[in-house]
Amino acid sequence: MATKQAKVEVSTIIHDDGGFTHTLNYTNGHTRVFSVAPDHELYARFAAAGAKGKILGAANSADDSDKAVTKVDALLDAFDEGEWSLVGEGGPKYSPLVRALAELKGISEGEANTIVKGLTKSQQAKLRRTERIATLIAKFKGETDGDAVLDDLLKDEGDDAIERVA
Repeated sequence: MATKQAKVEVSTIIHDDGGFTHTLNYTNGHTRVFSVAPDHELYARFAAAGAKGKILGAANSADDSDKAVTKVDALLDAFDEGEWSLVGEGGPKYSPLVRALAELKGISEGEANTIVKGLTKSQQAKLRRTERIATLIAKFKGETDGDAVLDDLLKDEGDDAIERVA
């Protein structure tokens, strides 16, 4: 598994004995390797920090405390079954803006992500406000399937609604 951060990419290998190796590749070309065996004095702390992070992530992603309890209980059940996360927990890898740009330009989400990262926050905000991008973002966020936005764009001035034919 690899995690991309602003200045470093971290690739992880989990060894058969339970130890792990992180390889850190920095954007400036430097590389560092950090390995931990199960008998390392900090091994239990690393494991505890990872579990705590997963639990807090599940709780903090919930809308309220009741949903947080439900999500954490489900995650703990998954842990008991040897699963790292809940089925369907992940969601899309890229933001709705990136996904919308990829769809409109007909490029991969990775390529669209590179483009979006190269934009200033102001440019990203302007892009989000364009009609075509806004429609797709709404669809990806589940706020609408995009039809309501499209209906508003298509209706004549005097029409109250557009009849849909299924």
